[in-house]
Amino acid sequence: MPNSRTSMAIYTKKNIGKNGLLGVWQITESETALLNALSLTPNELTTVNSFKSTQRKRQWLATRLLLKNLANTTTIHHHESGKPYLEHGFPFISISHSHDYVAILLHHEKAVGIDIQLIADKILKIKDRFLNSKEQECYQQSGNGLEYLHRIWCAKEALYKIHGNRLIFFKEHLFVQDFNSENNFLEGTIEYQYINEKYTLGCEKLNDYMLVYVID
Repeated sequence: MPNSRTSMAIYTKKNIGKNGLLGVWQITESETALLNALSLTPNELTTVNSFKSTQRKRQWLATRLLLKNLANTTTIHHHESGKPYLEHGFPFISISHSHDYVAILLHHEKAVGIDIQLIADKILKIKDRFLNSKEQECYQQSGNGLEYLHRIWCAKEALYKIHGNRLIFFKEHLFVQDFNSENNFLEGTIEYQYINEKYTLGCEKLNDYMLVYVID
C-alpha cells in the first residue's frame, strides 16, 4: 500500500474501486495535539472525557481527524443496530482501530466493512472460537500461522460489519478461504438463514498490523 502522507500522521489514503475511499492513520500525536487539531462540540468533549484510557481517547480523536481528511466531517451517527453512518457525502462507513492505528472505509453506494489488528500472540488463545474445521486445517498447514490467524480474524470482522446482525457468529456463519498468504485477496462467505453471499476481500499487511476490507 503506497504511503500518501499529508499533515500530521495520515499513513495512507487511496481509492477503492470507483466509489470507495480508504484511509489509515498512524497515531503518533499526543492527546493534546489531537484535541487542538479538532473543533469539538461540548457533547463530543464529554464523550472523549468519558474514556478512562488515554489510548482510547487518542483513537477516538484520530478517527475524527482521519474522517475530516477523507470526508470533510467529524460527525459520525449510528443506527439503532449500532452501525455507523454519515449524513452527507459518503453514507456508508466502517471504522476500526488497534493500538496506534485507525482505519476507515467509505463508500457512496454500498455497505462496507474494515478491520485492522496488531499482529500478536494473544490471538492464539481465541482461535478455536472463530476458526471452523476447514480453517483449522489451513491454519495447521500455513507457513506463518500467526499471520494466517489475523487474516482470517480480520476478514470475519469485516464481513460481520457488512451486515451488523448480532446473531451472526464468526465460527458458524462466516467462512474465509485464504488460498495464498502472499495474495492480497481473500474469499469470504456469509451463510445465515436466508443469507448466502460471497465476497472478495482486500488484505494488506501494514508494518506489524493486518488490514482487511470488503465492499458489499
